[in-house]
Amino acid sequence: MGGWRRRIGLVAFAVAMALLLSGCKKNSPTEMVGGEVLISVKSTFGSRALDGIPVTLDCEGKASEGKTQGGAVRFQLETMATCIIKVNFTNSQAQRNQNYIPAVIENITLSGGENLEIDLAEVNKLNPNNSYSWKELLKAYRGKDHIDGVNQVWTRQPEKWIIWDPKHHLDKYPDPKNNPIFDNIMKGFRAIQEYTNGFITAPSRDDVEIRHNGTAPDYSINFTITNGDAYADEYTNSNNEIIKSTAGARYSAYLSILGELVSSVQGGDNEGSVYSIVMGTGYVTNLDKIWGKFNYYKRKPGDKFYLDGPYGHLYEVRKIE
Repeated sequence: MGGWRRRIGLVAFAVAMALLLSGCKKNSPTEMVGGEVLISVKSTFGSRALDGIPVTLDCEGKASEGKTQGGAVRFQLETMATCIIKVNFTNSQAQRNQNYIPAVIENITLSGGENLEIDLAEVNKLNPNNSYSWKELLKAYRGKDHIDGVNQVWTRQPEKWIIWDPKHHLDKYPDPKNNPIFDNIMKGFRAIQEYTNGFITAPSRDDVEIRHNGTAPDYSINFTITNGDAYADEYTNSNNEIIKSTAGARYSAYLSILGELVSSVQGGDNEGSVYSIVMGTGYVTNLDKIWGKFNYYKRKPGDKFYLDGPYGHLYEVRKIE
């Protein structure tokens, strides 16, 4: 009799567990898709909420349009999908705001319930009074070798700071680290810190190595004392993160020392039609600082500018978390 009761109890327990597990499966949050997608839009530098900005959400060919009110716009999503978000592109709801650079967020997976925040860069901040050609600005601050204006920056502190002195110019002084040549290079290192708004910290004199030959290691910033050549270059990984910066200039050419060193940490170039403002003055200008802050703090490695892509006007292609 007792065994019969135990068997009934075990069966009842098994049925109860099956129902419980079934209920949990039906309510599993991983299977719940669909819902509201909230997209907030603000200015990049002022962090001000922007109203009247057209936003288009295109999920696998199904596009929805709206414009921001109170700094945000809401869309309903029925199922998980890979989407493209276009912010500040003219749609049926509103014309684009000419004061802000449009942005495209590509290949973002949404399932409903997301709260996304996207900032738009002020045109007048990056190109005051439209004084410069955008092509030349991107050449200066995003790199002469990158027609799509890709952002390439350091994402960590360099491990070594090296001065390469193949001709032994520094050996002519009683103290190789305390002389006019070394002083000028140290000013260039400090200009890197100023340009990146402190993201990269300039080294002390004691932390700078002097080498005469060899190969520059990864995660190092390098300056070579030359007999006349001036250059800047950066080496990046597949994520557009700089892993090595190199620059060189004549030991007595202070402007070149400063300009080439700063150029080497931004993927940019200190020559061209905007040379007079881009690290070519002997100090880091206000516009340099704005672009340094923009590239290092406001944009991610790999974010791009397009001057004249399929939309026919300047815009950014962005990544957001």
